[in-house]
Amino acid sequence: DTPKAILTNAERAGSVESQNRDSREHFEAYLRGRIAWYRRFHPERGGRLMMRLDALARVPPPSVPPPE
Repeated sequence: DTPKAILTNAERAGSVESQNRDSREHFEAYLRGRIAWYRRFHPERGGRLMMRLDALARVPPPSVPPPE
């Protein structure tokens, strides 16, 4: 998957970790590295992707409500 697709799916699911299909350790750092590499060749687009990842990283993961 491309970083853009991963971010789009993560935004829908509510967390970056939900897209860690290969069970990579430090998945967010891995994704940041892929975006940084892309940003070298496409600075504007890469910057937008990084901003999207930063926004997702600040959002707490969805919680499950306690049973009633």
